[in-house]
Amino acid sequence: RLRELRQLGACRYVFPGANHTRFEHSLGVSYLARELFDNLCRKLRISSNDPECRLYRRAVSFAGLMHDLGHGPFSHTFEYAFVNSLKPDAGWEHETMSMGLVDLVFDTAEGIPDADRQELPRMIKNMIRGVEPQGDNPRTYEDPGENLKRVADDIVANKRNGVDVDKFDYLQRDAITAGPPGAFPRFDCSRVMNYCRPINGEICYNEKEAYQLWTMFHNRYVLFKQLYCHRKVRGIEFMICDALKRVEPWVKILDSLDDPALYVNLDDTILSIVQNHGRRHKIIDPDEQKAFKDAQEILKRIENRNLYKFCMETYSPVPTEDPRKTDNEGIKFYKDQQKRKAGEIALEIAKYIPGLHEDDIIVDFNKIHYGMKTLNPFDNLHFYRGATDSADTVRTFNLDRARAGLFATQYQEVQMRFFVREHEKLDAAQKAIKKFFETHGRVNDVEEEKAMTAYKKRAPNDDTMPCRLSQGAGQIPLSRHTSHAPFGNAAIGSPPPPAAKRARREEVQRAEEGEGMSDTEKAEEDEDERSEPEESFSPSRDGQRGAAAAGAGGG
Repeated sequence: RLRELRQLGACRYVFPGANHTRFEHSLGVSYLARELFDNLCRKLRISSNDPECRLYRRAVSFAGLMHDLGHGPFSHTFEYAFVNSLKPDAGWEHETMSMGLVDLVFDTAEGIPDADRQELPRMIKNMIRGVEPQGDNPRTYEDPGENLKRVADDIVANKRNGVDVDKFDYLQRDAITAGPPGAFPRFDCSRVMNYCRPINGEICYNEKEAYQLWTMFHNRYVLFKQLYCHRKVRGIEFMICDALKRVEPWVKILDSLDDPALYVNLDDTILSIVQNHGRRHKIIDPDEQKAFKDAQEILKRIENRNLYKFCMETYSPVPTEDPRKTDNEGIKFYKDQQKRKAGEIALEIAKYIPGLHEDDIIVDFNKIHYGMKTLNPFDNLHFYRGATDSADTVRTFNLDRARAGLFATQYQEVQMRFFVREHEKLDAAQKAIKKFFETHGRVNDVEEEKAMTAYKKRAPNDDTMPCRLSQGAGQIPLSRHTSHAPFGNAAIGSPPPPAAKRARREEVQRAEEGEGMSDTEKAEEDEDERSEPEESFSPSRDGQRGAAAAGAGGG
């Protein structure tokens, strides 16, 4: 089944290299899980021949192979845009289905010893689900065996801080396969896996690996920002879901959500079934005929690149260090909108312009973060200092803000996006969306977006296109000119537009020529220039200075 599930869903329609499957990803997670488990055993000096150790090693390997069995067609799209749209109160999650499929495998597979058939499924499901961290009174793990058992549950899915082999694999695999070299940031997990050890029931890391771990969190943010939630990708995902919704009464996808035996046959080939329906036999029911025809036309639009049109996006404000400068009203507005149904917002927007219908507009909320939503993932990471292998004497600590340096101060951004299904209604939809924000007192949100759009239309190939600072995770402006360095507040946006450059040059020129200066100010400036000592030229001294400057710049 995993061979027929694309790891990145609809991304392959925009990034041709993003064509790998969840089978490849699961093999990678299983391999990394075994490697990390073996490393933890060595740090605890537990023999790999120990029967209980061998049992846990098999369980970790199986958990890596089976952790994504519950994913539906087109990855997370199936969950958030199809199931949750048709059954918003069901609370269905692919992790729950993975548990059911683990039971199905062990109930139907042959050749499994009875002891394993009873114990392994429980262990595997714990590792797939992940174990929630303990509260204020954590248990101490003095026995190495008990210590290993506890950390084994954090290898595949780490609920404590999100550092697990699942991320290790997909952050590397997706960045390499989706785009050409350099298109997306890379992350190497080998050092992180080598410089960790189990201490008191928790996987802790050498303080030297803090930068590597922050790179991992930042790379996750960048991949979600530029790849997984790309606006074209998201538009295609909505098209696929619209097609499946049209034919749901006949293909009955939702019926399989509660039955693992039916669900196991559901994969990406569902689109081929929809596209070929009615070709081998005539459809008698007129409703069925119209539904499949509509769905096939939508899928044909994807092939012809006649995609749903992106209208605009806005960003929720974020809290600032100075409470007086925080836009509390803006934060409340976006929180209130997220509580509403997307169709309800679309209906309100459509009322502002005659001829628009709620079905013409798609409202989409994206929450892009560092893996722990609004929380700093480093708050739940523990480090140790030193190279000793004796875990008994190692003191663990959190990385404080002063030592963290220029790492981000905000960890989640909320986007509010709008799409339109028919191109001819794009202008009307944009006007209606602007009126929607004006009515709610958020006109500045769309004015900024409008300025960006106007500049792109005027100079689409101009490298000096201004960059909007996304008020989100790390306040990092991600555009063509943005570095991928994991320094949130140190990231530099794109250059200013030509008009701003000209204005600044003219201002400097006027200052140099003394325009706008009084006679007294000019006389003082001339006196300052005359009083400055002239620097004599010394070949040896200037050569040393140049060499020093070159050495400083080389780093």
